[in-house]
Amino acid sequence: MNRELTTHEKNKFRQQLQALRARLLGDVKELEAEALRPTGALSGGATEDPGTSEAAEEVARTLLASEENLLNEVSAALDRLAQGTFGQCEHCSRPISRERLEAIPYARTCIRCARAGEREPV
Repeated sequence: MNRELTTHEKNKFRQQLQALRARLLGDVKELEAEALRPTGALSGGATEDPGTSEAAEEVARTLLASEENLLNEVSAALDRLAQGTFGQCEHCSRPISRERLEAIPYARTCIRCARAGEREPV
């Protein structure tokens, strides 16, 4: 059975999440610059094929959305730490296993609820 996370464990997760947030913030800034770069512009004043440039910008926009979503999840996990609800499943209120938190420190749900959610129709 899962016991409550210790202060040491919570601090370890806080440090992991803060480091992940810092990395993601840098990634988001880079992706924003790439996605907002004018079509056809390359560094050094050269131009590239517009189709290639548009495809690269679309990839950057897709990655940006994914990174922003992950950044939001990390920030929400840090909020849960501050509120004292970190490590508690948002659906069933049971503890989230340490193994799951080690793999996904921003997890909102226990593995049982996460699997049940995968089976639910969208």
